[in-house]
Amino acid sequence: MIVRLATENDLYKGLQLFDVMSKEDKFRAEMLEDIGITYDRAITEESIAMLVKNKTVFIMIKENKIIGVMAGMIARSFFSNDTLFQSYLFWVQKKHRRYVGKFIEKVDKVLKLTNISKFIMSNLDIGDYERLNRFYAMKGFKRLESHFVRSL
Repeated sequence: MIVRLATENDLYKGLQLFDVMSKEDKFRAEMLEDIGITYDRAITEESIAMLVKNKTVFIMIKENKIIGVMAGMIARSFFSNDTLFQSYLFWVQKKHRRYVGKFIEKVDKVLKLTNISKFIMSNLDIGDYERLNRFYAMKGFKRLESHFVRSL
């Protein structure tokens, strides 16, 4: 398994993964639709292309296939001199979810080679906070906040 920053050459295969995500992960799709967010491939393509140029998209590859993606943004903290990597999208194909921990660990190693000092993960509300809290605690994360969304 390889984890690395995505390049422009990865966009087509990466977008195919988003297509799979939008169909395979019905629970996630329904949650997003409930708050007025629907999958639009053209918008996703444009957004991911921008993030790839900014070097904030990581991909996980197994047997020459992209099986996972983490996309985020880099920002300066409002409160300190920390530079943050905020993951906004993190998804691994269901049959490869046993590699989620390794994916996070490898992204962490890449981030440590930069000036980024904080790694923030966002998760959709899956209703099982106990499980999420245990998993992220094992990876060295601490719970910070929850997000709430409403349409305007």
